[in-house]
Amino acid sequence: MLINIWNKITVYCLNHEEPVPMVIMSNTKLIKTPFYTCSTTIEGEGVDAKFDGNAGLNCANRMNLDDYQNMILKFINMIEKEPPTTNFENFSFYYKGARQKLYVQVLKFNDKEIRLGVKNITILGK
Repeated sequence: MLINIWNKITVYCLNHEEPVPMVIMSNTKLIKTPFYTCSTTIEGEGVDAKFDGNAGLNCANRMNLDDYQNMILKFINMIEKEPPTTNFENFSFYYKGARQKLYVQVLKFNDKEIRLGVKNITILGK
């Protein structure tokens, strides 16, 4: 059953050997439009947050919030069609947004938590 599903979902970057959490980057000195980005690229917090060009970990994986919302709606639509006992872990699909194509993989799926791995293949390739 899908109760409070939006509160259970976290997204992870699949552009690393081990998935890394993605965070919303917004309201900084340089960036006004919020989007999800790989947390390895962020240095600082809040209005002082910036992309860290010195860490050697720069990852270009990101997605805008419109594509995030529509990707989640597609995922919800897909899981609603399956029996409640279906195991969705390692289930994957592609989402084609207005400007981006995303590869999405379910990393964890239970009543308390849903972890989705995301790779922006428009930016990163396959």
